[in-house]
Amino acid sequence: MSQVIYFWVIVILIIEYFSFFYIIFRKALRTYSWKRIVYGGIITLTLLCASLREWNITLLLLFGLFISIFVVYLLFEVSVKETIKLYLVAFPALSILESIVEYFFKMVLDFGKIERIIAYMISIVLGLWLYYFILGRKLEREAFQMSGWLWLIISIVMFLLVGMISYFTYVLMEVVGTPQKNMGLLLLTAGGFAIFILMYVMLYYFNTKQKYQLQSDMLEQYNEQQRKYFEELLQKEQSTRQFRHDITSDLLQIQNFYRKNKYKEAKQYIDEMLKEISTINKKGYNVGNEIINTILNSYFAPIETVSNIKVKGFIDNEIKVSQRDLCVVVSNLVKNAVEAVEQCSKELKMITFEANQGKQFLYIKVKNTIGDKNVLIENNYPVTDKGNKKIHGFGIKNVMMVAEKYNGCYKYRIEEGYYIAEVYLQI
Repeated sequence: MSQVIYFWVIVILIIEYFSFFYIIFRKALRTYSWKRIVYGGIITLTLLCASLREWNITLLLLFGLFISIFVVYLLFEVSVKETIKLYLVAFPALSILESIVEYFFKMVLDFGKIERIIAYMISIVLGLWLYYFILGRKLEREAFQMSGWLWLIISIVMFLLVGMISYFTYVLMEVVGTPQKNMGLLLLTAGGFAIFILMYVMLYYFNTKQKYQLQSDMLEQYNEQQRKYFEELLQKEQSTRQFRHDITSDLLQIQNFYRKNKYKEAKQYIDEMLKEISTINKKGYNVGNEIINTILNSYFAPIETVSNIKVKGFIDNEIKVSQRDLCVVVSNLVKNAVEAVEQCSKELKMITFEANQGKQFLYIKVKNTIGDKNVLIENNYPVTDKGNKKIHGFGIKNVMMVAEKYNGCYKYRIEEGYYIAEVYLQI
């Protein structure tokens, strides 16, 4: 009978950490594959074998903890490094919750040690899923995408909190008399739960505020780009009007050259006119959509003299993608491409931007040279190589979020020194 109980303790502990990663950290599940099915079978056999022996409770929980780490890495889109980083927060956080619920059971129920462990773990799992269906699934999925140093601070605070609760529990249980003990446990339970909730809320709002601040800064930058673009359009329109104003005089002058048989002068005059027309037409990149045009001209104009830039395709202004979402996608893809080619030698500076509008999907493709630069990949997606990841590294994540919003996708590949990014948005 004890072996069966040991088996279920490990299973429930795995479910507990799975629930925490899915509900609190909002991590996405991996796609299924035969490889992961085989790993799942290995885990099941390991659990069955583990249940055949007698366990010390502490060793049993440690074994279950290590198995849960492997299961989380297997099921979620997280790297080994990220899994360990998140566990440094998940372990003390769940320890605090477990202590709080365990103290409550001690006060109201007379359970044995192993039964109490099962009871509080099941209670936490049920509480997490209740929170998820009431509130959790409505919150931002990217709320806990934080920098490494911030995770370190949070984990240290969490472990200190666990130590504090454990110490005061020992004092209340072993030192203080019975009348004061129950009141102390009640206050400790309420205080620990309040601190945990407060920390969770503060982290959520801190990170979402940071995220919206970054988005606000990006939109301000876009507005500035738009202002410069329309100034260029006005300048182009003014040049066009000036050319139209003088066209009659130009034609009369050409006619005068031919009447006097001055063909060389006439040809030279025509060449100058064509050169002026070419200069006017070259002012600005245009794919039909004002949002995209603004971004392309803002990023490409400063580097067009030292880079080989090609722009092709057409997207209408009236599409079922919001201006903000279109700005997020195009600006991030183009900005990354420009930053990449700026690190290449002059002969390797090449960017191709392509945009096409189909019946069902909007397709945007950016291809740029990367030279000898190594693209950092984490969780199967490129990540920033900039020093301060607190303020950088949100671009591709924002592109992916927009693609998901429109039932599309973000794809990338690296071919022969080129980085190729593609985005599909359903319209």
